[in-house]
Amino acid sequence: MIRRLVVVVLLLVSSLASGSTVAAVEGTPTLDVALPDHIVSVGEETTLQFTLSNDADLETLSTTDPTLNERVTTARGVSITVKSGEAPVTVQTARQQIGSLPDGTVSNVAVDIAVDDDARPGTYDLPVVVRYTYEAEIDEDGSVDETTRTKRTTVPLTIEDEARFQVLGATTDLQPASTGVVTLTMENVGSEPAANARVVLTSTAASLTFDGAPSGSRYVGSWEPGEQRSVSYVVTASDAVRAQPYTFEVVTTFSDTSGDTVSTDPDAVGVTPLGRIPFGVDDVRSTLAVGDRGTVSGTVVNDGSESVDDAVVHITTTSRAITFVEETYPVGTLDAGERVSFEFTGDVSKVATAGPRLFDVAVSYETAGNNERTSDAYRFSADVAPEREYLAVEPVNATFDVDSSNRFTVRVTNTGDEPLTDVDAHLLAQAPLSSDAPESFVPRLEPGESALLNFELTVSEDAVVNTYAVALNVTADTDDRTVVSGPHSVPIVVTESESASSDLLVLGVGTLTVLAVLAGGWWWLRR
Repeated sequence: MIRRLVVVVLLLVSSLASGSTVAAVEGTPTLDVALPDHIVSVGEETTLQFTLSNDADLETLSTTDPTLNERVTTARGVSITVKSGEAPVTVQTARQQIGSLPDGTVSNVAVDIAVDDDARPGTYDLPVVVRYTYEAEIDEDGSVDETTRTKRTTVPLTIEDEARFQVLGATTDLQPASTGVVTLTMENVGSEPAANARVVLTSTAASLTFDGAPSGSRYVGSWEPGEQRSVSYVVTASDAVRAQPYTFEVVTTFSDTSGDTVSTDPDAVGVTPLGRIPFGVDDVRSTLAVGDRGTVSGTVVNDGSESVDDAVVHITTTSRAITFVEETYPVGTLDAGERVSFEFTGDVSKVATAGPRLFDVAVSYETAGNNERTSDAYRFSADVAPEREYLAVEPVNATFDVDSSNRFTVRVTNTGDEPLTDVDAHLLAQAPLSSDAPESFVPRLEPGESALLNFELTVSEDAVVNTYAVALNVTADTDDRTVVSGPHSVPIVVTESESASSDLLVLGVGTLTVLAVLAGGWWWLRR
């Protein structure tokens, strides 16, 4: 620049002294290449920021048209090509077009390189080729002398070795709508140890978070060259997550051997969540009945491609009239394609109505990482049968006189398909009927077996000839439950007693006799 100013001053003095005008304008662009940040690491992929500057020489100038001065000092059609030469790097950016570069300006050029993993530390020269054209001379008649120039130079690149980290693999037991573990296996592939190492894993998907945050951090501490570490993170997946690769970014921050804090460039790693293991349900059967205890049973099938451990079948229903004794049924390990039976016992309210009901069955299980997962629910329909009768009741002697007391006998029959024990019957009578012995008991009734139950029944003197009803409630036990039968309505026929009939006959005969005497007397008087 000083030389250019001296030339300009001398030309001005010469021109003024001679009183003549310069016949032509002449200049030469001078381009220089530099790499301010020239230190990289072994195995690093980075972007080098080159600077390209123009410090032109203006040999003769125009005092009347400054644009001519700019034209002869501007490099046009500038291109730059960086080569690796003998440096253990791969240049990933091809020749770049810069355009025009006027005098006194600087252009930044970004070039991507990858340093070899086995590069030997040291300083290397990167060859750089710069090509451009310029107007070297513009005559007073407007003619132009255009020149093309190729400049070949080198810039130093220093390769240093330090702690470097590589992700060897990533595993996960994560499934949709659940929380799981993502584990990275990493190695210090550099030649220097790292201290106070901390690994930050960042999710690029909003559906995968670290307790609601996009990133999770784990402290590793000292990390020797060649040492592998497993770093685990608890990750939550939304229901929208699918079994496909998701991108995470890994950044390791550590203290190098000089005590300086260093952070690596983000390293992308793919993590593929598991899909929900599908389970099917078939062979569904129901023995549920209104007012009774029954079962819902079936077969669960592992339709997935992986086995599961500690599998448990869970059942729920939308019906409030059904209550299950237990809502879980352990089935243990289920291999892919394996089938296993389940059965749930439930009670149905007496106020329920018969008909189909909806049930949901899901399977919970443990993954290889000892994390619990639950499958999608499988919905099916099963019937609730009408209320079933375990006992049939029929009267044996059920005819009583007014104002009498006698034995009332009924026959009970086990109409079910399982034995009944502790059969206890209780009689409920209302006026004009009553009972001083309203209970009767049978120790056991086999299916189809009958027994006679005896009670005391009294008919009051206020009763009228009619048919009344008494209620009979019966409870009994099966192997696993107590059943209630009734109330059964048993008819009681009330008739007039024989003594009462005789009295009426005597009264009737006496009345006829009196009437006959009166009629005879009336006839005699009339005569």
